[in-house]
Amino acid sequence: MITLQYINEEERSRFEQKLILREKNFSLDILNREITINQKKTRLTNQCFFLLYSFIANKGKVLTQRDLYKFLGYDFYPSNILQVYVSQLRKLLGEKRFKTVIKEGYIY
Repeated sequence: MITLQYINEEERSRFEQKLILREKNFSLDILNREITINQKKTRLTNQCFFLLYSFIANKGKVLTQRDLYKFLGYDFYPSNILQVYVSQLRKLLGEKRFKTVIKEGYIY
């Protein structure tokens, strides 16, 4: 049997804070798939959200294109779609956050 438990505003606030990843210049709201930069919220597409989340979760590691396509749910590797998503993230967060590792992938 499943029961619903109502929580008060303080508990809700603590719960929601755990669903926000904070980085140096931005925060990522997991629940709403929004990024906040300089107090400006932007809703991310599903692909950009999963890609950014994957980079943050694997910070400092080289993620191959194959890995990233898997994170995005692709079984095949469509032409340049990954580069398009990384380009969108670079526009949001700055060019220097995502480094291209030639013939390997990307590092965040």
